[in-house]
Amino acid sequence: MNIKLIALGDTHGRSTWETILRHEPHDLAVLVGDYFDTKEDISGAKQLYNFQKIIEHKKANKDRTVLLFGNHDYQYMRYTKDQYSGFQSGAWPEINRVLQEAIDEELVQMAFQYENYLFSHAGIGQTWMERIPWHARFGKPDGWDGMNLANQVNFVFKFFPRYFNLLYSDDGTSMGESPIWIRPESFRKDQIKGYIQIMGHTMQNGIDDKGKSTGCKYFLIDSIWRGNFLVIDNGKVSASNIKNFIRR
Repeated sequence: MNIKLIALGDTHGRSTWETILRHEPHDLAVLVGDYFDTKEDISGAKQLYNFQKIIEHKKANKDRTVLLFGNHDYQYMRYTKDQYSGFQSGAWPEINRVLQEAIDEELVQMAFQYENYLFSHAGIGQTWMERIPWHARFGKPDGWDGMNLANQVNFVFKFFPRYFNLLYSDDGTSMGESPIWIRPESFRKDQIKGYIQIMGHTMQNGIDDKGKSTGCKYFLIDSIWRGNFLVIDNGKVSASNIKNFIRR
């Protein structure tokens, strides 16, 4: 990797992303989803405004910005079967509208891959990949084997979006849950070899490298609430914090 890539964890209505992208030099920025719902004092209107600013930034920097989808975004779509923590029923119509527009305009996606770095909201497990629905009903689509793993996940989202619902548990703790739901304790047992995965979804106090003892590295980056984000610069992975440039 001869580029500088930065990855930001779950936004949840915060505007921290804007400060990071403005001040941290980068060739590519990946936001791993969960643009809505919050445990902080951020109104639904402010969350919507923040997401619209994220979309504006994406449109102005299409080749330098990747926006992923999270479970707190997915629960506002018409194909979800349930609503979960933080759901804002009163804001549902407007949140659904802006998210659907972003999907229709191909501004958001489920996964992203650069070399052997694989980004998703919660992690892509082997069991879920083996159970994707068209295997039994339709056979592989044309070009499937030529797609990288992230684009296979994106294909499923485009044509089988309901498959990202919770399937086996009510909190994502079972193996086989989708890349927006699986929790680290299950992902750790089910990760796909050969990739360095970067995901948010589960809050951390810092950028957390959990792969040292497994042989398959993965990083948990849901720590933007503390100003933390991940930097991959010429293949070297490190953690950084918004304080580093606020002090400059």
